[in-house]
Amino acid sequence: MARQLRVEFPGAIYHVTCRMIGDHRLDRSRLFVDDRDRVRFVDRLADRVEQYNIRLYRFVLMTNHFHLVFPRYVHLNPVKVGPLKKAPIEQRIEALRAYGWSSYPGYIGKRKPFAFVHSGPVLAQTGGKQDPWARRYRAFVETGLAEDDEEFKAVLKSSPRSIGGEGFRVRMDERYQKMVEGRHRPEDVAFRRVTQPLPAEVILKALAGGLGEDVEAFRQRRRTSALRAVAVRMLVRYGAQTQRQAAQHLGMGTGGAASAQARRLPGLLAQSRTLRRQVEQMEHAMERLRQERHPGAGERVP
Repeated sequence: MARQLRVEFPGAIYHVTCRMIGDHRLDRSRLFVDDRDRVRFVDRLADRVEQYNIRLYRFVLMTNHFHLVFPRYVHLNPVKVGPLKKAPIEQRIEALRAYGWSSYPGYIGKRKPFAFVHSGPVLAQTGGKQDPWARRYRAFVETGLAEDDEEFKAVLKSSPRSIGGEGFRVRMDERYQKMVEGRHRPEDVAFRRVTQPLPAEVILKALAGGLGEDVEAFRQRRRTSALRAVAVRMLVRYGAQTQRQAAQHLGMGTGGAASAQARRLPGLLAQSRTLRRQVEQMEHAMERLRQERHPGAGERVP
């Protein structure tokens, strides 16, 4: 069966999930066999968040599925399913706080947060001063263990395309039916980061100036040079280019070649403090360029 069409619009927040088919107790139905699989997944997730400039709010990995970006339910998932579902609430709270394959312990200060998870906008929804955010968020989430949350379950079932207030769901259903641009109502900008891409030639010219090179140097194949690797990152992150498009701008022919350059860059950065400093300077320069060309775009909250 073909999947439903995806409703897309600038600034939308998406819940991404992937689940294996079959009984999760059977090895062949497990998405993650052991912690090595989970480590590899988290490493790849961090790479893609950085590579494509994604704003990830929350995640949790289970045995046969994962969730990325969603409200309270995602962080409760480890104790809402399986043997812990009917355990005493004290045991469930302890397990929830100790569950290592979730962004939740980082949210509540039980461990260092994952660097690629952007928790600020979610924590800010607890209100008040910043210092108690983690404590208030912990109370909000763990209160959900003592609630059936029937209202939330009803909302989940009300539309296969969106979660939100009735008005929002109606608008999303209309978008789905017509697949045309609809009305935009004011939204909480703390959660929205709508950035305007920079033209590829603007990015390459800025890189050339910052690194003291000619633009054509980025289109030349040099085995030990980091220029192409840096250029691929900047074109993808600040130019909204696919790796195939980045390869075309750099005269590399294929998206696979650009992908190989993107994979080289972390190792090159780890080896060279000078390169790390240059890349950081270039990233700041790209942000300034984007603000100059599109004032107000891409603003973040703390």
